[in-house]
Amino acid sequence: MRAETAGNVLNPKKALLLFHGRGSNAANIIGLTRSMSLDDVYVCAPEAPEHRWYPQPFMQSRRDNQPDLDEAHETVRTLIMYCKKTFGLAREQIVLAGFSQGASLVADYVVRNPVRYGGVCILSGGIIGNETEVKGLDVGGSLKQTLTYLGCDKRDPYIPIERVRTTAETLIGLGANLSLHEYDGLGHGVHPDGVSFLSRLIV
Repeated sequence: MRAETAGNVLNPKKALLLFHGRGSNAANIIGLTRSMSLDDVYVCAPEAPEHRWYPQPFMQSRRDNQPDLDEAHETVRTLIMYCKKTFGLAREQIVLAGFSQGASLVADYVVRNPVRYGGVCILSGGIIGNETEVKGLDVGGSLKQTLTYLGCDKRDPYIPIERVRTTAETLIGLGANLSLHEYDGLGHGVHPDGVSFLSRLIV
């Protein structure tokens, strides 16, 4: 797995795992941390094969995005286990964040693996799957008040606001402490609110 790292790579107290968008790369997403204090934080941004985590739009059937989607989930799981084995970090000390495809991957992973994380930051994304697959999604477990940011433009050309709201409802149903932000004029991008929220998570 190719990845970019930053921060404390010896004895961190927290970890931040960052997942880039389609067509982007690890170096780009790790740039979000440029102005953050990383003295006690291990930052890792894996790079997706062919610069995408899955091939089709995120609102198509999950079947249409296999086997890539399962492999992307495995990447998240592997990095969490790496942080545990290498640094002794529990999930409560690990923050997951992503933009666009990476945001959808993060959202999808945490709703299907609900435990308490160090924080979750979903920058323009939502749960993966068609309407039938995401409606009333309940896999059991709880996010146990994990601090979670979900932000997106109301007219994002790739992320329908209805899916953002469905994602929000699902996260709240699973016990997330959710901060939902619906923006005007952002486009498909990262709002400074999201960066500020992420910065507070790793303090």
